[in-house]
Amino acid sequence: MLLAVFVAPHGKRFSLPVDLAALPDAPRVLDIKATTANIDVVIEDSTGLTQMHADGELHGFGLPGGRLDASTAFQADPVPTLSFRIDEQGWITDLSAFATIRVPLGKLRRVVVRLHEGNIHVTDATSAQAVDHGILTLDLESHSGRVQVSRSRAPSVQNPR
Repeated sequence: MLLAVFVAPHGKRFSLPVDLAALPDAPRVLDIKATTANIDVVIEDSTGLTQMHADGELHGFGLPGGRLDASTAFQADPVPTLSFRIDEQGWITDLSAFATIRVPLGKLRRVVVRLHEGNIHVTDATSAQAVDHGILTLDLESHSGRVQVSRSRAPSVQNPR
């Protein structure tokens, strides 16, 4: 019972925009890692888009001093890679997190997602159908969860006669 007095809720919403034009090089790899999370990745056409956006929420319970955080980082070598991480420090229980990551295709050629627990959903919303045509490869792994890939095609516009 004494432990319950010291267990505190942790959590917050986050919004992490990344200005891709400000990076030293265009990312070729998007690398996503989390222990426990549901991750949605939406690959969009690059026209007019210069930002990757990661939005979501983190929740958990743990001892004071514990921390849940979402972050991004860029690494130029050996391959330009943009990373997104959900990290936990300290003793955290009942962790639940979700993130939606919207990224323009640009020079992106690979998306890697590694989860210990949680679902992965990737939507290819590009007009080129980048996943189907081998422009973009997916490397998706969840030890305990579903992995799903879907295509989102814009509705065709018909010419009225």
